[in-house]
Amino acid sequence: MSSHPGGASGEMQQTRHTSFTKREYAQMKREVQKVVLPVSVVVWATVCFVEMLRTDSDDDSYDATNTNGSMVSSAYNEKATDSTKTKMIGSVENAFIFVLFVTAATFGLYLLFKHRCGSVIWAYMAFSGFSIFGVLGATVALQVLRRYEINVDVVSFAFYTWNVTVVGVLSVFLWPGSLRVKQGFLVLISVIVAYYFVTQIAEWTTWTMLVFMAIYDLYAVLTPNGPLRKIVELSQEREEAIPALVYEARGGSRSGNGSRRRRRKKSNSERQGDDASLDGDLSSSPEKDAVGEKTSLLGRGSNGSSKIETAPLLQRFDENDDDDDDDDDEGDLPEGIKLGLGDFIFYSVLVGRAAMQSLFCAVFCYVAVISGLIVTLAGLALHKAALPALPVSIALGVITFVAIKFLIEPFLVYEFGRDAMESIPDDYNPGMSSSTSSMSSMSSSSSSSSYSLLGQSSSYWPLH
Repeated sequence: MSSHPGGASGEMQQTRHTSFTKREYAQMKREVQKVVLPVSVVVWATVCFVEMLRTDSDDDSYDATNTNGSMVSSAYNEKATDSTKTKMIGSVENAFIFVLFVTAATFGLYLLFKHRCGSVIWAYMAFSGFSIFGVLGATVALQVLRRYEINVDVVSFAFYTWNVTVVGVLSVFLWPGSLRVKQGFLVLISVIVAYYFVTQIAEWTTWTMLVFMAIYDLYAVLTPNGPLRKIVELSQEREEAIPALVYEARGGSRSGNGSRRRRRKKSNSERQGDDASLDGDLSSSPEKDAVGEKTSLLGRGSNGSSKIETAPLLQRFDENDDDDDDDDDEGDLPEGIKLGLGDFIFYSVLVGRAAMQSLFCAVFCYVAVISGLIVTLAGLALHKAALPALPVSIALGVITFVAIKFLIEPFLVYEFGRDAMESIPDDYNPGMSSSTSSMSSMSSSSSSSSYSLLGQSSSYWPLH
């Protein structure tokens, strides 16, 4: 909404612009809270599954047994005995192949959406959802049952798995049901896929893949030929829902697009009718030019905002979505912040992989990821332009992980060990075997306590 300088009309337009910005900011603040909460739930649910189902504190225990045959490890299967150079080169190859696959899939999605093959897209996504709930979800559930030795008969397990799968697929992809139910199943999908990625992708490949995906997100959203940018622009041009798994902070579903279009058309027609009536009443007035100029400026200001580009994360709040809409549109909330499930998954993968280092590291990486998300959403609110959700959060998360693993944790482990050594009595006699055993047990206890908190950093600094 632009402000025109000079005269009373410019002042009135500027006042209206300011009040609208405050209202939008207040609404945006509420919507950001509604996005941060589900992201936090997905992240910490993934961390809980990682911690519950781990059998060894060494994160390489996953790499040697679970990465064989994984698509992400198609070029290189990482092993703990490989050199750093080999791991680096192999992880780059794996990440490059994964990003190529994602790029090809996104362009394929854009072509199908462009040629109005929406039914094919949603059918494929429904099949994918069926596989996630019925195969990956059932596998995770079996691991939990075995881990805690919970006995469930095959018939009951199959019955519950089938019901959750069918209801989840219908709620997310095919049936425009309750928004809360849909959000719940979207969160469940994110947790399942994130846990699968954390446990099936080796450490070096995981971090390299996250960096590559952040770079790809910049290309896909910000460049003119980026596939995600094209999909968003086409979706706005047609006034159709984005054909992707998107978490919606407020209403806005495929079933609500028609009512929103009807509401826009009705509001626009009423505004045009009021403007025409006003021009007719003032046709014989000597102040016609001044008042007409004021009316046209206000009209352009209210309509010009519909051309502003938005991103999958944020949909422009419609000024026409007031409480006095007609009964048919009651309950059809305006579109708010929309965050792709891929962002949920990669945030959780980063924090989940950090949790395999230590819970101390996971907490700080989570804070970094959420901070990056808030910064990104603030940029969207200020610039009203398409911004990728991964780069800032991934950059802050990776930097935090490296700093904690190689700088902070070694220092803390060293301090813990030094405090334990200083607590040894002054009359300690190194020649006595009993005292030697006591010192060994004390040092071992100190090392194990710091190890459980800080992970595997005790090997970086000598304790004695």
